[in-house]
Amino acid sequence: MLDIIKKIPDPYKTSLDGYFREVHYQFRQELRQFIEDDIVPKCDHWEKHKISPIKEIIKLFGQKGF
Repeated sequence: MLDIIKKIPDPYKTSLDGYFREVHYQFRQELRQFIEDDIVPKCDHWEKHKISPIKEIIKLFGQKGF
C-alpha cells in the first residue's frame, strides 16, 4: 500500500521547483491560505445570489497585501 501512495505525485510540485526560493513557497502558501479563509467560505453565497464579486475579491486581495 505504501508503494502506491509514494507513486502519487505531489499536486503542488512543479517543473519549476528547482527555480523557486523560499519566498516563492511562502507566497504560494499565504495565497492558498487567503483563498481558503476569505474566498471559499463566500462562494456559496455568491453562487446562490448569482453575484459576480470581482470588485470585492480585488478589494480583499488589496487588504491582504497581494
